[in-house]
Amino acid sequence: MMRFTLSRVLPGRAVGLLLCGLLLCGCLRFGSTGSELTPAQSPHGAHVEVQAAEPVAGELLAARDEGLVLLAERRVVLVPFSALRAPSTIEGVVRLRPFTTPSMQDRERLRLLSRFPGGIPEGYLAQLLGDAGQTEIAVLR
Repeated sequence: MMRFTLSRVLPGRAVGLLLCGLLLCGCLRFGSTGSELTPAQSPHGAHVEVQAAEPVAGELLAARDEGLVLLAERRVVLVPFSALRAPSTIEGVVRLRPFTTPSMQDRERLRLLSRFPGGIPEGYLAQLLGDAGQTEIAVLR
């Protein structure tokens, strides 16, 4: 019975090159790391710039199934996905398309980029709204 070994299938030099190549690949990094994401460096959410009826920029407080809750210019606003007028990319991780709700996987990524991945606690939301002089979240159309 004949056994197949790596040295019989590949000449010695090829085996060495193959092993070196595998070791080198193990040293390489693929994809991004947490240190490259702004939210991973601070307690704040990602900085978001989107185009609804008007341009909106601010901190991503929470991502809901219907849209993004932002702290923008000292106002708490909800930007529904259906109100997005232009494409935008958030932290190079999630691409938003106009008038389109992102996939469930992308909405989960957005949640992880927000200040409150589990949703804004009621007491804190009331405090944010009070500080902004609002009684409820402003919904942009």
